[in-house]
Amino acid sequence: MATETMKIVHKGCGVCFEVKRIDEETLKGKKIKCPKCGRIEPFSEYYIYKNEEPQNHKKEEPKPRPEPNPRKDKRTETYINRDTFGRLKFNPPTLQEITLKEGRYVIGRKCEGSNANIQIPINNDSKRTSREHIVIEVKKISTGIIHCVSLNKERVNTTYINKNQLKYGDKIILRNGDVITLPDVAITFTLPDNGQTQYDEKFKTQYEQSDDTDGTEYRY
Repeated sequence: MATETMKIVHKGCGVCFEVKRIDEETLKGKKIKCPKCGRIEPFSEYYIYKNEEPQNHKKEEPKPRPEPNPRKDKRTETYINRDTFGRLKFNPPTLQEITLKEGRYVIGRKCEGSNANIQIPINNDSKRTSREHIVIEVKKISTGIIHCVSLNKERVNTTYINKNQLKYGDKIILRNGDVITLPDVAITFTLPDNGQTQYDEKFKTQYEQSDDTDGTEYRY
């Protein structure tokens, strides 16, 4: 008749091996030689293998990594949403909201002969808004993304950024929530999650010292 066996594990070196099956009370008084490390130790230095290790020998499960918080990331802690492109919302809403990408946008009244790439339908056929009224430039530079607005030509009707008149030759850095008021339509500039365009003193210094500037003075 075959001898029944049981598996035990040495706590010291972790080897698992078979011994003759006897009751645990008898095992407690015995000393056992480990076949791997050769140490002879009491049974208290072993445990019976039952397809799982006892609780005090279980490996700790790795803790899940916390989700990164972009607002605390060192790369973005100065410039929140620095890689975000803005959007334009029109009031009255004669044109759907537009998401900007890198490039140059000429904005004006929709009419025959207009070269604007964003043409706004005017309900009352007013001609106070020029066919190519303003320009928004979206630039991706080494320190982030800037959105700047300027008049396309000198002789256009009065245009405002918030409550400040936009004059020919100005290039204004847009910030989240700015409203560009043309004679017949208001255009609200927004960034997702209420982000801010990055134009603090540090950004200004970095931009002016970078190779991205074309010599034009940008201001807000």
